[in-house]
Amino acid sequence: MLDVRKPRIRARTVREAVASLELFEPGAGQRLRARVPDASWQIIQDTLPLDWVELEHDRHIVTGFVDVLGHDRAHLFFRGLLAQQLESSLLRSTVTTALRMFGATPGALARAFPIGFSTTYRDVGRVRAVPRGAGEAAIVFEAVAPEVLDTPAYPESFRGFFAGFFDVCRVEGEVESVNDFEGGRIEFSLRWAA
Repeated sequence: MLDVRKPRIRARTVREAVASLELFEPGAGQRLRARVPDASWQIIQDTLPLDWVELEHDRHIVTGFVDVLGHDRAHLFFRGLLAQQLESSLLRSTVTTALRMFGATPGALARAFPIGFSTTYRDVGRVRAVPRGAGEAAIVFEAVAPEVLDTPAYPESFRGFFAGFFDVCRVEGEVESVNDFEGGRIEFSLRWAA
């Protein structure tokens, strides 16, 4: 029998994002809860923090963020998640090391992202950082799982998250994405004032 691993995310990451929603906009947590199927909500709540939740359940959360907040406010919410997640012991050492080695730039965070991604996600696809010179970098997702490609909120959440790199490094910048869903590829281009 073929053992096909389904794409997953750490339960802790999902629950921390849900808790952040209520801080971002009081009352939004209840509106989110109303949009998530009971079975998925229960799995997310019952899974041990460092264990894995299938994206089949998490996709309701990510989509719910966009539904509850609207596109523009959801982008701001996802952008702010980075600073909060940097406080998480799960990611802090990876990011601190990258910033120490490469300097406090969005490019350093882009280089560290694949390591943090593999700590947080499993079987979602391959992720790599591509330096592009002063003030530019790209983060490329390849062989992306259908669960991500079929849920438009996932690429949008990553675009917002990467915009948070600029806030952490205190620079102005922009993130653009090129989606090749048929090819299973998403490329995020980051440009900032170097």
